[in-house]
Amino acid sequence: MAIAIAQPRWSNIQRAAAYAGVGAGTLRSWIRSGLLPGYRVGPRRIQVNLNDLDAIRQPVGRPGNGT
Repeated sequence: MAIAIAQPRWSNIQRAAAYAGVGAGTLRSWIRSGLLPGYRVGPRRIQVNLNDLDAIRQPVGRPGNGT
């Protein structure tokens, strides 16, 4: 049985920040802190995989647990 691996969905910082609904500075902070992997493309350009961005999303709480 083959395991399906999601294809990367590359994006620059500005577009990824808009996708996540946060500022570009916040996204850069997440990359610096290690929360989100960033990938250098050339000497200055950094890209992120939107699949990685989706993976760090966490539910805030469940109904009925008081959060």
